[in-house]
Amino acid sequence: MEGAGRWRVSVSGKAKDLLAAVGRSLAKPRAGGGGQGENEAFGDAQVVRYEGISMLALEHVARRIERGDVPVEVVVAKRDLAGGEVAKGTVMEVVGKGKGMVPYREELVELGSGDARPLKPEEWSIENVCAFFVLPLTRDTGVFYLDLVDPSEVGKRFQGSFVSQARRTNFSGLVQGLRRQFQGQDASNVFVWLDIFSANQPLLTRRDDKLQARMEALTFGLHRAIDRFDQTVIYWDDLFDPVPLTRAWCVWELYGAVKGDHDVQIVFDDAGHSAVEDALFQGPVSPTQNSKDLFELLNRLTPRSMDCHSPEDLRMITKAVEQLPGGFGALKGAVTRNLTRWLVFQVEGVVKRFEDVDDDLEVAWMLVRAGNFLRQAVGELKAASSYLKRARTIFEAMGDQAGLATALDAIGNVLLDERRYAQAEQQYQDALELRRKELGPDHHQVGETINNLGVALLNEGRFDEALETFDQAKAIYGGDSDSRQVELASTLNNIAIAMRKKGDLLGARRNYEEALAIKRAELGARHVEVALSLYNLSLLAQEQGDLSTALDFAQQALAIFVEVVGAEHDHTQHAEGQVRFLTQKLNSQK
Repeated sequence: MEGAGRWRVSVSGKAKDLLAAVGRSLAKPRAGGGGQGENEAFGDAQVVRYEGISMLALEHVARRIERGDVPVEVVVAKRDLAGGEVAKGTVMEVVGKGKGMVPYREELVELGSGDARPLKPEEWSIENVCAFFVLPLTRDTGVFYLDLVDPSEVGKRFQGSFVSQARRTNFSGLVQGLRRQFQGQDASNVFVWLDIFSANQPLLTRRDDKLQARMEALTFGLHRAIDRFDQTVIYWDDLFDPVPLTRAWCVWELYGAVKGDHDVQIVFDDAGHSAVEDALFQGPVSPTQNSKDLFELLNRLTPRSMDCHSPEDLRMITKAVEQLPGGFGALKGAVTRNLTRWLVFQVEGVVKRFEDVDDDLEVAWMLVRAGNFLRQAVGELKAASSYLKRARTIFEAMGDQAGLATALDAIGNVLLDERRYAQAEQQYQDALELRRKELGPDHHQVGETINNLGVALLNEGRFDEALETFDQAKAIYGGDSDSRQVELASTLNNIAIAMRKKGDLLGARRNYEEALAIKRAELGARHVEVALSLYNLSLLAQEQGDLSTALDFAQQALAIFVEVVGAEHDHTQHAEGQVRFLTQKLNSQK
């Protein structure tokens, strides 16, 4: 797996108290160990019911909010109020002339002229729907929202989809995403479980000495309940910055689905679907770590970035996930498998919509990005090659030399993956000639192509030529005012590989370590590129006869691979094999 790196072109205080009570209850065993009945196994039926509402009923709620048919007047603060206690943007209920009340607080807020404005229908969050729609309709009678819905629009127990969502995300976006997910199906016969409708909100927001017990009833057996639904659906509010992966309790629900070997589907609103096309037309061709690039999105996603207001709850959830086989990698795998399939489908759809366009440079650049994504994310080399060659034809026809050079370089990457090294070398030489002519000899894109050319030479066994070529790329990055540190690290890694092939193990170690230090500083400690450097250092230490150090590097690499790319990825499998081999070797020497 030793890989030469070529460029991948391409809430209030009370609400917090409630959540803290949930976390503490999950960390404790329920009193009275055995002989649980079905209600007890899945929680108190007075607090939570595992029956969903139909999409028809959900659409009805959405329409009421859209037309302002809600039980209370809802406004949003236009400035800080109450001496800064109520921040600008806080949503509250109007409870009297010139008075407002923030959910889960007892104090009234004075509202003067111009202090607040009506909350627009499209601004309603899922939490707003709970506080200003569900609660006002159910508080006085203490019923579930389900009790207000026609019985025909309430599903059977565990029928349909368990929907995981972050309360602060947009309600209309959630409805859009679910509408897309179940498009073409009978809305009266599709059922979704959402806690705001299927948990007893009056009981869960009543502050008394039984609150803790009610919270336990809500959360006890949650994972067994998730496992009983047909599938788990996660509403992802932003393609590149999804809130659910940053919220510990959403990660907890994902953990429940993965632990039960449950199907996990991600749903996106209309903006999420548009974001794919935007990335293909406007994203970078040479992505950086934080850029809106589809492949980099898959790399950097990790549930480990979750946060929680309660350190105790965060520790509990982290410990539970880490005890799961595969740990955070299992959770990421569940998400990225589905996300990758969805992205591939969306990318192919965008390309198809423009299949008859052969005279638009923007389409050509879109094809480059699409081809790069298919090659990097799923290894679809045939489709990638087709997209890139079509882009090349458009660039040639329209005389765009910079675009042509990029397409040639990307085609070289495909040929390299196909192990057609001599043909890849020719593509890189042609791209290099164009880039030098268009950009000058010291531009970072020239360095990218020189580095890629060196990889082709390295794979052809021409180690001296490869080293000379990598040195040229290194010199460009060393003098580049843009400070292309990640690219420099990749070239240093390639130099190390060439040195190792030539038997210069000390030189290889020095370059591997320098590359690793740069990658950690630029990409973070748990990036796949960091793991690749650690794996390469393991191979080198093994060759130097230092098996203990080799094992340590391999174990570090394996831990990152499992978390970042998942247990089934080739990188993970190779690292597991290295750990197993070195462990056996060391044990045999005792």
